[in-house]
Amino acid sequence: MYDRAPGADPEYRVTHVLNNNAVVVRSESGLSVLVGTGIGFNRKVDDPIDPAIVQQQYVAIEPDKIHYLTLLNGLDPELLSAISEGVELATKTLGHLHPSIYLLLTDHLAFAVERFRDGQVIQNNLLPEIRAFFPAEFEVAELVLHHINTRVGVELPLDEAAFITLHLNAARSGESVKRPLSRANALAGVIDQALARLKVAECPRSLREDLSAALVALVDRIETGRARLFSVPRSIARDLHDEWTHAEWIILTLLGEAPAHSSNTSGALIRGGISSEQRLGETAFLAVFLHGWIYDLQHNSITQQRS
Repeated sequence: MYDRAPGADPEYRVTHVLNNNAVVVRSESGLSVLVGTGIGFNRKVDDPIDPAIVQQQYVAIEPDKIHYLTLLNGLDPELLSAISEGVELATKTLGHLHPSIYLLLTDHLAFAVERFRDGQVIQNNLLPEIRAFFPAEFEVAELVLHHINTRVGVELPLDEAAFITLHLNAARSGESVKRPLSRANALAGVIDQALARLKVAECPRSLREDLSAALVALVDRIETGRARLFSVPRSIARDLHDEWTHAEWIILTLLGEAPAHSSNTSGALIRGGISSEQRLGETAFLAVFLHGWIYDLQHNSITQQRS
């Protein structure tokens, strides 16, 4: 047992200083991350921590996660500092983040930097869906990514911002990263099937992002009780018959009501219900969007053929 320092609980002893506001500590119960304003300022390994300055924010490091400490021990101090500063930047913008973000994001970004330096580029095929579902976190993730690239001298691609976004959303909600990932995956599944129905072999990322954003906005309106009505939906069904058919299928699929043989998605992406009038209204609006979206897709294809 360590000697008690004045005003300090010997239960907490510093093993790693992450930044001015976060430290890893060892106690009789194991390893934890403690978060508090200035808790890491001028701290050194083995310093005691006064529990009065801990803001009741911590995450225990389970025995099967001890590899995080091995990672911290072998990590370039400049990279660790850059990642910790990135987390602080995210916290200032998004508000409270679960302290596990320090370890999970360090784990992810350390390997991302290592892969980049080894010449490996990891793509994130869910970037459009993640960006559409979690715009606030994605915007902050771009700032964190820029900070890491500038501080460490690497050029991690925008795809990494999507990975960072998942960690930020999970830390913001206190849930596992699997939750935001599953929603992005579900949306991607709907879009992939919609593109197949539209016979779109290749879709530019920018147009996939447009479609993702439109569907996320639709999901949000229905889940928050703001589904739109349309005064003459039947005229849209008549004049834009094909687009109406596709829009109808998309909404049924998002609601988890599409026939089993016509959809491979698992369960509903939309949490909540919708009236028949609202369904007609949203189908009409989505059909009009698809009409313009298909025009943009065709125009993009013609432009590429000419260039």
